Amino acid sequence: MERNFKVLKRIADIVASHYEVHPMSMFPNNRLNHFAEIRQVFHYMATKHTKASLQEVGDFSKAMGRKKAHNHASVLHSVKKVTGFIDVDKKYKEELDELENRIYKAVSLINESSRVRDSHVQEIIEVVFGEDNLEYLELVHLL
Repeated sequence: MERNFKVLKRIADIVASHYEVHPMSMFPNNRLNHFAEIRQVFHYMATKHTKASLQEVGDFSKAMGRKKAHNHASVLHSVKKVTGFIDVDKKYKEELDELENRIYKAVSLINESSRVRDSHVQEIIEVVFGEDNLEYLELVHLL
C-alpha cells in the first residue's frame, strides 16, 4: 500500500492542481457537486494508473482527511460516470487526455525511481552480505 499511497497522493496533487483546488478539499465529508466531480476524476485516474484495488482507492480519501473512506462501489460508480462523460463529450475527453498525460509522466517517474532504488538496494545487499547470507536476508525480508 505504501507505493500505491505515494502514487495516489501524486495523482491527487495533479488532479487538484488541474482544477485549482487543494488536494484535501477533494475529499470532504459532504456531497458538494463541485468536489464530487473532481473526486470522480481522481478515482478514474487512480484506477487507471495504479494497481491499487477499488477499496484502496476509496481508503485513500480517509487518509486525506475524510472521516469515512469511500467504499469500492463509490469508486466504481465514479469510474463509470467519468467513462460515460468521456464517451459523449469530446471537449471533456480532450481535457482528461491532457490531464492523463501529466499523470502518466508523474507515475512513470515514481515507478522508475522506485525500480532504480530497489536495484541499488539489491546491489548494496549483495556487496555487504555476499552470497553466503542470502538465506538470512530472505528471512529478514519476510519480517
